Amino acid sequence: MTGPVAKQTRGDGGMTLIELVVAMAIFALVAIMGLQGLSGMLRIRDRLTEVDQNTASLSRAVALLRNDLTSILPMRFFLPGGPAAPALDQSTDATVFALSIAGQPDIGGDPDAGGIYRAQWRVDPETETLFRQVWTTLTPADTQALQPETQVMQGVLGLRVRSHWGDQGWIDGPANLFLQNAPPANLQDEDMVGGAPEVYSDFVPSGVEVTLVTAEHGDITLIEAIQ
Repeated sequence: MTGPVAKQTRGDGGMTLIELVVAMAIFALVAIMGLQGLSGMLRIRDRLTEVDQNTASLSRAVALLRNDLTSILPMRFFLPGGPAAPALDQSTDATVFALSIAGQPDIGGDPDAGGIYRAQWRVDPETETLFRQVWTTLTPADTQALQPETQVMQGVLGLRVRSHWGDQGWIDGPANLFLQNAPPANLQDEDMVGGAPEVYSDFVPSGVEVTLVTAEHGDITLIEAIQ
């Protein structure tokens, strides 16, 4: 007499090979999805950091430039061993904009100079970089009065300047072309040479407009009333 046949069952703690392979596949899929999500978050973080840095550079450049424009002083600059330059000036290639300024004691220099300086803004077209440099006096004896050039912002393609002159309105450039062709009626005697306006004048316009041409933010225009 035989007893009932016992059924063979798999223990609850074991896994078949197929189940193990499926579990590993699911784990790998979840790991890949997590890695992709992490990579995306890192890219977003890097982009936000870049945007934040660019915005900070732009804010700094605009603040410094506006501070200079609000401090314009109608006084000429006398380059060591060279001719005088007008209170507002721009190079012929439009890469350098210079202006006489006052009221910025944090710049440094001779404390007996009365806080009067010469600021130069320069754009390097090759590196697309905006620089600022300061002479600590308007009558320097030598180049020791010239402070090191400071990088202000990258991604700057150009620097445009316009000036406003009474009934003439806005003209390109800060002053020289207008003074040569249509001098203001209230020029002083020291601004005239042989009955004609001197190119290197301390006369300033009623307003100035400076535009930074940037690759990231487009054109950034600052307008300042002087008189």
